[in-house]
Amino acid sequence: MGSGLVFVFYQVYVRVWAAPVRQADGSLILWLGGAANRNQDVFEQRFRKIAQEIESEVKVATGSGVPAQVPSPAGP
Repeated sequence: MGSGLVFVFYQVYVRVWAAPVRQADGSLILWLGGAANRNQDVFEQRFRKIAQEIESEVKVATGSGVPAQVPSPAGP
C-alpha cells in the first residue's frame, strides 16, 4: 500500500499529441497539443522545444521558407 501511494503521488503524467487537419482551402496544418499533471512550466518549455523541432523538420521536408503557425500550449 505504501509503494502504491508513493507511485500515485510522485508519478508525472505527460501527454503530447499531433493531429493533421485539412483547412477549407485544402491546405494541411498540424495541430499540436499536450497536457501534464505536474510541473507545467517545465512541460511548457519542453513542448515549445518539440514544436520548434517539428516546425524545422517540416520546413526542411517541404523546402518552403514559410514559417508554420504553431499555437502556444497556453492558447492564442
